[in-house]
Amino acid sequence: MIGKSRALILEPRGWRCFLLALAGFLVTCNSASAQTATGRIIGTVTDPQGAPIAGAKVRVTNTGTNVRSDAVTNADGFYQVLNLPIGTYTVAAEREGFSKVLTAAEPLDINQALRIDVRMKVGSLADVVKFFANMASMQGSGGNAGQLAALLQNLTVNAQANAVKLSVSIPENDLEALIKLSSGSARPPRI
Repeated sequence: MIGKSRALILEPRGWRCFLLALAGFLVTCNSASAQTATGRIIGTVTDPQGAPIAGAKVRVTNTGTNVRSDAVTNADGFYQVLNLPIGTYTVAAEREGFSKVLTAAEPLDINQALRIDVRMKVGSLADVVKFFANMASMQGSGGNAGQLAALLQNLTVNAQANAVKLSVSIPENDLEALIKLSSGSARPPRI
């Protein structure tokens, strides 16, 4: 029996089992290699009432490496930053007319879609006027946006002038003087 080799012969049932086991092994290897050490951060940027803010600039920062990725919200206020290495991230959002917001650091794991929603606060009156003025310039000189921007610009000037007027003392119980200051007019309104 020395020198004679024995060939391994499988019956049809044996071949089926072998091929099924091989296919299972290949699928398992393929899915294991598909896992990458990245994740993504998604979210929505909204105003204080919960309305979406379109066009907000979003910056996602890895706190360990200080690497930044930028995105801009769509019409629904949605943003996403893909293929981020695992780590801890903060999200900063800004838009004219609103105060800049920075979120707390949150960890991002492998293949995770980390949701970080941002609720922005209305900025100062000057920021709001600047926002509407820019909006008016994008839409042309005419139209409601231009009139609104001019109205808000006058409101800012009047508010600053009235603040100066209020610093002057008003005689006690002088309702007429108070009405003049609150309306911003030279004479009180007729009742």
